[in-house]
Amino acid sequence: MVVLMLCYFASIFAAGEPSSTAARVMSWIPLSAPFAMPGRIAARAVEWWEILGSMAVTGIGALIALALAERIYVRSVIHTDRMLGWREAWRMERV
Repeated sequence: MVVLMLCYFASIFAAGEPSSTAARVMSWIPLSAPFAMPGRIAARAVEWWEILGSMAVTGIGALIALALAERIYVRSVIHTDRMLGWREAWRMERV
């Protein structure tokens, strides 16, 4: 949540100058793109291919995060008798 809030506040500051380098970079980072890109679109400071590219990068980032979360969750939920570390959950075979 802290990282998302930092991205949100950074996008508010970048919205003052939607054509700036900071706003452009934030539009391509999956965590900050949903906050930065709408402001740039509203200011008409973006090309059509940037919108599609940002959507694609954000979608791919979401799929990667989902795959990582699934891998760790499925492997750790079957071990309720003791604490399971990140590395151990990552190395386990899927049941």
